[in-house]
Amino acid sequence: MEKAIMVIIVLPFVILSVFFLGVFYKISAVKRLKQLLRNRDTF
Repeated sequence: MEKAIMVIIVLPFVILSVFFLGVFYKISAVKRLKQLLRNRDTF
């Protein structure tokens, strides 16, 4: 029973951390793409 309670408490934190990591990765990838495009324009 205690294990189930632990899972219920921990699972949302795990999902949120994974979600935020995914969002952060997407934002960094988009920034990198924009930087590459900008560098291409300067050449």
